[in-house]
Amino acid sequence: MDENTLKQLQQLLTALKALQQSIEKAVTLNITGGTGSMVVKSYRNLHRRVAELMPDDFYITEVLALDLADDVDERQTLAQVNLAAGQMVVYLEQQVKVERTQRGAQAYANMDMEDFSELGRVLRDRILAQTKDTVRRAMSGIDIDIDLEGGQGKRKRKIKITSDDEPDLVGADLSGRDLSSENLADQDLSHANLSGANLHNANLGDTILIEANLSGANLRDANLSDADLTGANLSGAVLREANLGDATLKGANLTGADLGDANLGDADLTRANLSGANLSEANLGDATLVDVNLTGANLHETNLREADLSNADLSGANLQEAHLREAKLRNVRLVNANLNGANFREADLSGAILPDGSRFNQMDDLLRFGAARKGGQPFRPPRPAPASPPMPPHPPIWQPRPPEPPEAPDEPEDSEPPSII
Repeated sequence: MDENTLKQLQQLLTALKALQQSIEKAVTLNITGGTGSMVVKSYRNLHRRVAELMPDDFYITEVLALDLADDVDERQTLAQVNLAAGQMVVYLEQQVKVERTQRGAQAYANMDMEDFSELGRVLRDRILAQTKDTVRRAMSGIDIDIDLEGGQGKRKRKIKITSDDEPDLVGADLSGRDLSSENLADQDLSHANLSGANLHNANLGDTILIEANLSGANLRDANLSDADLTGANLSGAVLREANLGDATLKGANLTGADLGDANLGDADLTRANLSGANLSEANLGDATLVDVNLTGANLHETNLREADLSNADLSGANLQEAHLREAKLRNVRLVNANLNGANFREADLSGAILPDGSRFNQMDDLLRFGAARKGGQPFRPPRPAPASPPMPPHPPIWQPRPPEPPEAPDEPEDSEPPSII
């Protein structure tokens, strides 16, 4: 399976999942009238395209082909299409996973052993780069949206935006709206209010969002590659596993945002505010983070290889096991930062201020804060040698006592001296 086939399968997987979501919403809200023929047409169109990519796969070409009886009603039609689409999603995900695993094993075999600790991140970043524009093209030419606006009662309604009639969205108020899986690529949403909006899995590739308000928005799994978010407010937004590769976020407010596992490779975050943000296991390889505020941010196992963090403030940040190899860290502030297990190999730390407030002088300065040694092993101070037990006192050496001189005889009392005749 070549790379082009993999990309197209990933694209069709996204469309199949969107079809499932639309069917489930229609059934849940009991809006099934007139939708049967639409979803059948959509599924058959998707099935035909998958079969063209995998013509020798009997399960795809025969088993998953949709065969409906003439007497089924709308609800039964939706149920059968939903079942077939779900089976195809599970099967294709397994096929893609097997192919990715085989490619990952080959990449591992070709890796330099000194990069072993970064194996998982290298593979993941490669996959992200390969699927960067997948979501943007996923819905191209496929009509699977179901209009849910004709139901009973008052409820929040999903906005339907199509490529044939692109509305003017500059400054639009879309706060709190459900825009999940919507295709908003190449739109101009400058100054728009999207606070609290649900943009889960939405396509915002190349979208202009200059000074847009996205505070508290749900952007999980969203595609924001090459988007312009200059000055945007993303405080408290959820961007887990989102793709922001090559995006522009100059001066953006990302305080408290959740960017765990997100891809920000080559993104420009100059002067952005990421204080208190979660960037655990995110990819910021080659990203520009000059003058960025990362105080108190969580950068646990974050990939910052070759990133430019000149003049950045990382005071109190968690950099435990972060990858900062060949990064530019000139004049960076690391006061009270957690550097345990962080990899600073070949990084430029000239003028950096270390966790204890001292100035960086040489790479060994980082070892006393738990940074990794060459080869990725964390530094641990040597244990003090155990104290030697006290030596028992030596027994005294016996020596014979010298003989005592004899005593002079006692003179008798009252003795008279001899007379001299």
